[in-house]
Amino acid sequence: MYYDDEARRFNFASGLVLGAVLGTGLALLANPREHLPTVKQLRSSSRSLKRDARTKADRLPGSLANLGAAARSRFR
Repeated sequence: MYYDDEARRFNFASGLVLGAVLGTGLALLANPREHLPTVKQLRSSSRSLKRDARTKADRLPGSLANLGAAARSRFR
């Protein structure tokens, strides 16, 4: 059972990364040349995405705990 769960997580994560890479490549190909972002803009954008993702990931355990407590109190 443990192996199956780990394999599913890995497959999901690798599919997510592959989809993001392919989507980014297709978006860059479809984008007209005069509107291509510069490397500096891409780095800035990726830094802000990384910062936002960390903030949301840090808040997630608290949100899940609150949700679990609300569910437990509701069904008691």
